[in-house]
Amino acid sequence: MLDKKHELIVLFLEDSDEDYTLIVRALEKGHFKIIPNRVDSFEKFKEQVTFNPPDIIISDYSLQGFTGIDALNFIKENNFDAPFVVVSGYIGEEKAVEFLKLGAKDYISKESLEKLPIALERVMHEVRLSSEKKLTQRKLEAEIERNKKLVTAMSEGLVLLDDRNQIIFTNRAFQKMIGYSEGELNKIRWVQLLKNPPEFVPLISRTEGRREVELLNKFGDSVWVEISLSEIYDGDSRQIIKVISDKTAERESEERLKELNSEMEQLIYRASHDLRGPISSMEGLLENLKLTGIDNEIAEAFEEMIDDAYQILDSLALVTKYQHNPLNVETIFIKSMLVIMCEEYFSDLSNKIKFDLEIMDLYTDKGAFETILRNLMDNILNHAYTEGKKLEVKFSSKRIKDYILFCVEDNGPGILPQHQEKIFNMFYRANPAIHSTGLGLYLSKKIAKRLGGDLSLEYSGDRGTRFCLAIPDLTTEKKS
Repeated sequence: MLDKKHELIVLFLEDSDEDYTLIVRALEKGHFKIIPNRVDSFEKFKEQVTFNPPDIIISDYSLQGFTGIDALNFIKENNFDAPFVVVSGYIGEEKAVEFLKLGAKDYISKESLEKLPIALERVMHEVRLSSEKKLTQRKLEAEIERNKKLVTAMSEGLVLLDDRNQIIFTNRAFQKMIGYSEGELNKIRWVQLLKNPPEFVPLISRTEGRREVELLNKFGDSVWVEISLSEIYDGDSRQIIKVISDKTAERESEERLKELNSEMEQLIYRASHDLRGPISSMEGLLENLKLTGIDNEIAEAFEEMIDDAYQILDSLALVTKYQHNPLNVETIFIKSMLVIMCEEYFSDLSNKIKFDLEIMDLYTDKGAFETILRNLMDNILNHAYTEGKKLEVKFSSKRIKDYILFCVEDNGPGILPQHQEKIFNMFYRANPAIHSTGLGLYLSKKIAKRLGGDLSLEYSGDRGTRFCLAIPDLTTEKKS
């Protein structure tokens, strides 16, 4: 650090022994600790500056074969940092000004050496401030360079706007996303990229938040993006940062999924209606075959297939019913409903079943809820009950924020892990040996979605299976 508390390496350009002694004595009187290094030729000066850099240079004006100006020019041409102070006899104002213009920090007359310590202290203070400024500048430049690399490497687009919505910076990701070069983007306002720009765009508006908008790229194609916005202030200047994610592929997938769902719903609707006629004809044909003396086992097998077909059509009809028809919302007294349904489903197992009823009433579509409940009970009968083990079934419910969570759990053998992600798929049966249409859980999840909630498998394993139905608590809506 360049200050008087530390030893300073001082390079003296002085060919007078007497003057050199006086200058050193003046510095010592000013309480400077110095390591003096004296030269009196230009070659030795260049050698010392290059290989033994000093903290400060004190130079006479006139030396043998060269001048202080020659020494100062060498310092400048080679970008050495050591401050240069001229201590000389009278050289005139013109020469002194020339030194200062070339970069000398000060000029002190040998007639006024008492001023040298003060001048040197001021020079060191200026140099110290300059060094700190350069260090800060280097750190700032390094930070800017790092930030530029980060911004360039970002997969998301980045746009910086001024307070008039003029684009002032974009990164490569956004340029690639939108098809414009940086130069082209810097000439336009943000609103010009919007496919459906508003009639009025306020210069100052609340910008924080996240939203999706549709942009137009350079070629006129739509680009759906999600934008996260925030504000920064540089003094009195307000700027807007937009972090932009391309959602075009996601939007296209969503639109395609909507089309496929619409096509599937239409197919389900047509199947649930148009296939009833052929199945009814098969049923009539079977009755005629019975009159001809068809084998009873064959007749029963055909009857079972026809019943399955009707069950599938009924389930498909329910899908379309709850998908398109308005809900009939009413208060459901769940406990009473469960008592009746449990008697219906589990009357033959009364000595082998245990019920734990912790239920609150619901306000939702009764038919939809009952359909879900029946499918869950069918699932218990088909998969949970095993001979020789007492079946335990628990129904419970609780309020979580704006939802009612209704759960059904049993102590059956559970569903194997490889089946758990597929059990809500259409026509999926975890155990093909069990007679089932494979539509119960699929239909139940569809209906739950229609109610504004969801049906999920919370867990399944050695300790049993637990399904939970989350549906909106419409009690407040009912009261209003």
